Amino acid sequence: MTQLSLSDADKATLAATDDGARVALLKDLFNRCYGAAPEHVALAGGRVNLIGEHVDYPDVQFNNDPVVHLYSMGGAIQNSYLALVAARSDKKIVLCHTAVGEVFTVELAKLAQLEEEAVKQRADGLAMAERSTPVWANHTLGAVALMISSGAPCEGLSLLLTSNVPPGAGMSNSAANCVALGLVFNELYPTLALDTQMKVVTFARDAENSKFGGGHCGWLDQMLIACSKEHMLTKIDYADHSIEHFTSQLPKETQFVAINTNVPHVLAESDYSHRVRELTVGIAFLSKILGENAGGPLLKLSSLNRLIAAVDPANPASKPVRLENIKMGALAAAAPDGSPKFPSIKAELAEPEPLGHQKIQEIVAAAKGDALRA
Repeated sequence: MTQLSLSDADKATLAATDDGARVALLKDLFNRCYGAAPEHVALAGGRVNLIGEHVDYPDVQFNNDPVVHLYSMGGAIQNSYLALVAARSDKKIVLCHTAVGEVFTVELAKLAQLEEEAVKQRADGLAMAERSTPVWANHTLGAVALMISSGAPCEGLSLLLTSNVPPGAGMSNSAANCVALGLVFNELYPTLALDTQMKVVTFARDAENSKFGGGHCGWLDQMLIACSKEHMLTKIDYADHSIEHFTSQLPKETQFVAINTNVPHVLAESDYSHRVRELTVGIAFLSKILGENAGGPLLKLSSLNRLIAAVDPANPASKPVRLENIKMGALAAAAPDGSPKFPSIKAELAEPEPLGHQKIQEIVAAAKGDALRA
């Protein structure tokens, strides 16, 4: 790994939002770094979501009947990720990122080995500084590996990357990274045929969820980045990936201000990934029990005992949880006579008989199999 030297003026230009000046500087830096001009340049903005959090996953709920319609609304922002690329013929992938001032090189023949090391080192909880791949390169190498496995005739790459999207701050720097790479790789290797927004979105999402990236992300980040329009809000329906653009009815002087707390996180190694895996198995399990899709708003309170009996060995099926004992605000609210205030909850209290232990284990095994295939 070598270092890239930037002046204070260069750093200020790259941190600002004048994309014309940023691209011009990056083309010069690319030439200085690699001794040749870049062949292609791509930009992808960060994103902000205004409503509809944690409804874009897991996929299992969107792939069954009845259809689950869940929505988000947001848009891309002016801060962006830039990727410049040129082909090489020496069987090397050379990455340079201006934000960290580092250059990282890997031989194509060793990419698969590096990928497996990334998986193992993440699972072992090895400190970031001690890992084989620098943290800033993971998503880029995930996109490179996906591009190669998709049939691109890659003999080597020179990549120069920069971003003024705050990393690890919830504005989708990693998704912007992968979208920009999908765009620039498609220009370099047209056989990838990423010729629609959703193909670019899918490529970027798969790169973020790759062995290098280690993520389990849904569709929100990549769709807002790839599908948004300037000065408009974007509504997403995850049932069919449909997009609707509209102008805000808020007063023109209204501004949304995003504040960086400077408390970074690595999504792939947060509780987010664990939650996605739990939800995937949980929805598949409940769908098996109910005989219909239990995703999203289709899930009912009457499934509570079956779920807990299946996943909590300390609470066998013979000891059902009593909904009236769960202190959850309105869910636990009762009229003076002790009955639930809400008829829908009263109906839910008529629990079916809990399933036997053996049947539960059969359903769990089948549900896990469905979740792994989803």
